[in-house]
Amino acid sequence: VLLSRVSELQQKGQDREIGILMLRTVRKLSAVYLPICAGAIVLGREFIVTLYTPQYLGSYPILAVNTLLLLMIAFTSDPVLRAYTNYRFVMLRIRCFMLAVLVALAIPGVHFFGMLGAIGAFVLSVTIERIILFALTMKITGIRRSDWIYIKDVLKFASAAALMTLAGLLTRWALAGAPAQFILVAGALIMAVVYVSVVVTAGALEFDEKRAINSYLSRSLRFVLPA
Repeated sequence: VLLSRVSELQQKGQDREIGILMLRTVRKLSAVYLPICAGAIVLGREFIVTLYTPQYLGSYPILAVNTLLLLMIAFTSDPVLRAYTNYRFVMLRIRCFMLAVLVALAIPGVHFFGMLGAIGAFVLSVTIERIILFALTMKITGIRRSDWIYIKDVLKFASAAALMTLAGLLTRWALAGAPAQFILVAGALIMAVVYVSVVVTAGALEFDEKRAINSYLSRSLRFVLPA
């Protein structure tokens, strides 16, 4: 979806609009990935037990570290770097360099920390790569400091995710000893309610987003978000 829109704007010479589109994409993806990341970390053990039985609980640290990648997926740059073909070799050089960094980090990581060290090295290298490529994207499109206002709501989403994390931890504590499946369902519902409530109260949703959500809720649940 982004690639076709970026190509259209590029043909019109609207580079700055492309940058703004990418910032708005970061905002929208963050609104989804932040709560998913928080939920996976807080309720990851119950999730593993529900799907794979307690025998696999030892894999929780790997799940938790790997889940952190969701935070960086929001910083997407591929549509711009694919559209601006003169930068394709720059992207290739950056990725080759980061592959070398990954190998350099993974070898001692595996030696000292086993599989957790390997996944930690991968997450760190991908994070660095994402930051570098996104910064390049912002430079290509001529984004100015004042344009970063388009992702100001990410702070609200992050605050809501932090509060839902606290709610999830309290739920796990209150339901200690209950079946994992019950904790998973109850925790997910409570965390979701807290996140949506904070996001709506903080005014983080734009008018078109709230209209789209209300259109779905009115058909499915006979309920709408407050204006």
